[in-house]
Amino acid sequence: MLDLSLRADPAALHEVRRSVVGLTDQLGIHGERAQELQMAVGEALSNAIAHAYASTPGLIHLRARCIGADLVVEVEDHGRWQPRRPGRKGYGLRLMRALMDHVRVNSTAGGTTVTLRLALRNGHRKSR
Repeated sequence: MLDLSLRADPAALHEVRRSVVGLTDQLGIHGERAQELQMAVGEALSNAIAHAYASTPGLIHLRARCIGADLVVEVEDHGRWQPRRPGRKGYGLRLMRALMDHVRVNSTAGGTTVTLRLALRNGHRKSR
């Protein structure tokens, strides 16, 4: 459905937003749910851009596919996990978890993958 490789650069956010809007249109996801997905994906990508690579921007991979009745979006980097520093807000993950039906963060020595899962039924959230 969607498979992008992008430089970890803030300029990539515009391309991703456009791609996610196209995806939500294609899947018939509209209104609030479309905006929530766009925000969550944007936040995952922003986190990878800001935190994955120390000095030289690397690559970020964005994949989206339907699995059963769910839309699954993965944002993957190959940088090094940065533990949250004291005094940092840390709202990004909280926001993603509030907007999506399921969020998983898998961090290894080879990078971090944030998986966002949006349960679909006729383009709308299943009852939780």
